[in-house]
Amino acid sequence: MWLESVLLLIITVLVVLIAREFLRPAPTPRKVPPPAPKKEIVLRDFTRKELAKYKGSATDPDEPIYIAVKGDVYDVSQARNMYGPGTGYNVFAGHDASYGLGTYSLDPENVDKPIDTLTASEMDLLNEWKQKYDMKYPIVGKLVD
Repeated sequence: MWLESVLLLIITVLVVLIAREFLRPAPTPRKVPPPAPKKEIVLRDFTRKELAKYKGSATDPDEPIYIAVKGDVYDVSQARNMYGPGTGYNVFAGHDASYGLGTYSLDPENVDKPIDTLTASEMDLLNEWKQKYDMKYPIVGKLVD
């Protein structure tokens, strides 16, 4: 008798759970905002002096942040948390980061240095960084001096 009561209770619970699943109202679809229109990038040449203007701003989150790697200038503004003012990689903002990337150095004296003194292994490392930047950030121009 007690076994029948337990089975009846289990069956009742299962019926209630199944009925809840079928009678639950369908979730309302979320409205996904349309993607922001992509800005057309016009490639241009940058001198070191011009590149230095693109360091980002602590007060203006829309001010772009550019860095150069092996002659290409990248817009790294989307990674403001890494390259913006007061962050670890801000030393590269507005500079040629090639030498620093090749030597794993965040020392300010290693930005804007020529890469012709890098060893073969440092050059390999720099090339790996360049590939990462090519995949992750848009190129906005070339460093010409």
